[in-house]
Amino acid sequence: MRRVLKTSAVLLVGMAGPAVAARAAGGQSAGGQSAGRQTASLDHFVCRRSAQPHGRMMSVQAVMRHRPGTERMALRFVLLWTRPGYRSTYNEQGGDLGRWRHPTNPPTLGQKRGDVWRVTQRVRNLAPEGVYQFRVDFRWTGTGGKTLYQTSLLSSRCRQSR
Repeated sequence: MRRVLKTSAVLLVGMAGPAVAARAAGGQSAGGQSAGRQTASLDHFVCRRSAQPHGRMMSVQAVMRHRPGTERMALRFVLLWTRPGYRSTYNEQGGDLGRWRHPTNPPTLGQKRGDVWRVTQRVRNLAPEGVYQFRVDFRWTGTGGKTLYQTSLLSSRCRQSR
């Protein structure tokens, strides 16, 4: 039986203007409008191993930027878990994992050129054995809720062991 994770999510939402650097160093990215300006990326990956459950943690920051025609941006974090010796990957649930999130301050974030939305997801109390990875789904919708663009990115892997 699969071990259920206790998750604690910390949602850090920030907005950066055009003066802020448009590219995060060392992150994975997808999509693009021009050289050096990605519309979806992952950065600030952290994987902490520990003998104590409260010390086992991983986190990643997702970054979304404006795309033409965007009325609303959304993203979703999915935690993937593989047990040692198994090929199957499980999707872990709990907290706000697996739920679509939208900017709330302001809710129109993403409509203007230069808009940037940053969200950090942390998960604590990881099982002592397994390999964890975040899949982050990004979605830009336009008028009438029509999906304009969609992409998914995988974070680095976080290997926990006893």
